[in-house]
Amino acid sequence: MICILVLVYVHVPPWDASLDVSNPFDLLFATLREAFARTSVPLLSVLSGYLLVATERARSHAERINRKIRSLIVPLLLWNLIAAALNLALGDLPPTNILGWFDRLLALRGTPLVTPLYFLRDVFLCVLLYPALLIAVRRAPSTTILILAVLATLGILDSLFITPLILVFFVAGVSIANGNFPVRYVPSMPVALILFLPIAALSVDWSIHGATSGALLAIPAGAEEIAMRFLLLLQRLAGALLFWQIAVWASNSALRPLILGIEPFVFFFFCSHALILNAAWRGLALLGVEYADPAYQFFFVTAPLTSLALSMIGASMLLRLTPKFLRLLCGGRLPQWAKPLPRDAIRAS
Repeated sequence: MICILVLVYVHVPPWDASLDVSNPFDLLFATLREAFARTSVPLLSVLSGYLLVATERARSHAERINRKIRSLIVPLLLWNLIAAALNLALGDLPPTNILGWFDRLLALRGTPLVTPLYFLRDVFLCVLLYPALLIAVRRAPSTTILILAVLATLGILDSLFITPLILVFFVAGVSIANGNFPVRYVPSMPVALILFLPIAALSVDWSIHGATSGALLAIPAGAEEIAMRFLLLLQRLAGALLFWQIAVWASNSALRPLILGIEPFVFFFFCSHALILNAAWRGLALLGVEYADPAYQFFFVTAPLTSLALSMIGASMLLRLTPKFLRLLCGGRLPQWAKPLPRDAIRAS
């Protein structure tokens, strides 16, 4: 849940704001979006790989694919159909041919209409490759991850994956589930923070100034693409370690009952937050609100909690009106309010 809350900052419009490092809000905007939000996805990929091994070990590959079509591809299609209907209602131009529609609805060659749902598409592709990945991981886990990381950094996997690093971290999750990398070796919170902060600072610097004219480090012209890819790999690795420790801390803190109560709605929240934010931004634009206005700054900072609350309200309404459709939207999961655990049970856990 924490990863998805932070991820929301990537999808808050507008996406083409011109940033000035001397402006405190611009610096906050770039830090939340570039340093933190973009580093929250890798841990989701690790968990996807880990859970596939933990929950699907006894199933055949055909059974596994069938289940993942229901839990990944069906929601991908339905949420993008909802986005397409909204776009048409608002007069946005649709794709001009059938292939274009399939591309935007199922993310065949690029990002779908609901941008963050590319994650479902890439994870499904990881599932298709799972038997081969599992063989490679069992024989040489470190070498497999290293080779995939190099291929992702060089852009060789771009024709298959929208975000190739999802495959790298998915395989890391498979390796952890197979016992190749014991969890006890994950760095502590202070160490993870020390690893993360300088990389995050460089990512913010490059997002504002560009890699070739960065204030902290400038890259020679012609090498910026590979440098950005390598930085993204390091940033996501450090971010996965940091968010791992944050999740462990949160699960053992007083926030645990709240997290357990919200958890059933997390998938619906993940799928719906971009639509909610886009609708909110359209409303603000109609009111004349622009990026530089204090109203936008409030909208941006509170976006994760606001979109979470609205998505939970929406899911609760659908649960009453059409639970079968809600189940399809959530990939077979039916989000509903969890019964609170007794205090003694919470302490014992």
